[in-house]
Amino acid sequence: MIAIIGDVHSRPFWKDIISQKDEFEKIIFLGDYLDPYDFEGFTKEQAIVNFKEILEFKKDNLQKVVLLQGNHDLSYSISRYCCDCRCDYKNYDEIQKLFRDNFDLFELFYNFEQNDKSFLFSHAGIADKWIDKWYSDRLWSEQLDGLALDWSLHNDEKKLIIMLGEVSFYRGGDSLAGSIVWRDIRESLSDRFGYQIFGHTMLSQPVVTNKWACLDCQRVIILDNKNNLCNLNGQKLEIYGE
Repeated sequence: MIAIIGDVHSRPFWKDIISQKDEFEKIIFLGDYLDPYDFEGFTKEQAIVNFKEILEFKKDNLQKVVLLQGNHDLSYSISRYCCDCRCDYKNYDEIQKLFRDNFDLFELFYNFEQNDKSFLFSHAGIADKWIDKWYSDRLWSEQLDGLALDWSLHNDEKKLIIMLGEVSFYRGGDSLAGSIVWRDIRESLSDRFGYQIFGHTMLSQPVVTNKWACLDCQRVIILDNKNNLCNLNGQKLEIYGE
């Protein structure tokens, strides 16, 4: 089983799986760890403490826990030119150091295969228009390899800033498509990379379809051994349109 944790934004709901962590093959965080919403009552200082706890949870469970980065995280790990939403300027240097000192603990996306089905986890999902723009010289089957290499080497910061900072008109930008950390739920989604699971668009309830699932819903969601998405109690989520 896989435990999936949507956008955190300082919320402690991810701790619901700590006592059960041995039951899961992987525990995947979809990114956006800091920059809390004012209306939810969490302070920026609480967000930093929560983030440090997540980092320690990863370090204690290196092979089990997957930490993805979202648009808010790129504000600190790479540049504010990637995202400047509710950025914590007061504690910026401290947070940036946390990200950069632990950069190797993070990934941009994660592939998982189960029961002859491929799953792609990322913060916002991959659109064909976006990945084709940046990796048009590669076969689609090799595009993710190129993206992973650019991320892991982190040696062309200018390219990463422009590429990952692309925002479509749905989010106030002028790009043809949002990036893997910025794509809006209303934008078209690639079906070439398997079943996509992402967050980024805050919802009161998860939205699950036959091709993708948006799980920014402030609770832990489970991918069970039969490829079903379920609540933590095992209740299967309803598939939209069925």
